Amino acid sequence: TKFLILFDVSGSMDEYSKGLLRILFFIKKSLRRFEAFAFSTDLVRMTDYLGAKDLQEVAGIVSDKVSIWGSGTRIGLSFKIFLEKYSYLIDKKTVIIVISDGWDVGNIDLLKNGLEEFKRKSHTLIWLNPLLNKPEFQPITLGMSTALQYVDYFASPKILEDSRELERYFGKTIMLPT
Repeated sequence: TKFLILFDVSGSMDEYSKGLLRILFFIKKSLRRFEAFAFSTDLVRMTDYLGAKDLQEVAGIVSDKVSIWGSGTRIGLSFKIFLEKYSYLIDKKTVIIVISDGWDVGNIDLLKNGLEEFKRKSHTLIWLNPLLNKPEFQPITLGMSTALQYVDYFASPKILEDSRELERYFGKTIMLPT
């Protein structure tokens, strides 16, 4: 199985970014077939950055090289860019994990087209939304309600913090820091 993680670094995801980066760093160390991309109004391949020797180095690299952090969100456009440049990374052995709150200010047709392509080409499509942890949350934004039509699993990113949940979704033990 290959894992592809597309994670939202827009302004609405700021409060989750540091913890997410930390978890992705440890996932990268545990999985051999792993790719990660950050998106907001553009797309940045993060796989090599996450392979740095420690979290402090990862943070420094991200600070220097990822200018899209904290900007707006065009999820559909980011997926379109991914599919134009990196679609070769997806096949029927790929689990795609999108981590986003679903707030999209871009073209919903691009989001729909990207999700249709992900669903068609991959084994599994998972959407992790940090707002799912809030009791009042309802997935009613246009971006999120569109995405729900295509995803196989809709969950909280909290699953990334629990070794048992990671094993359930990833099929192997991932060593998280204590």
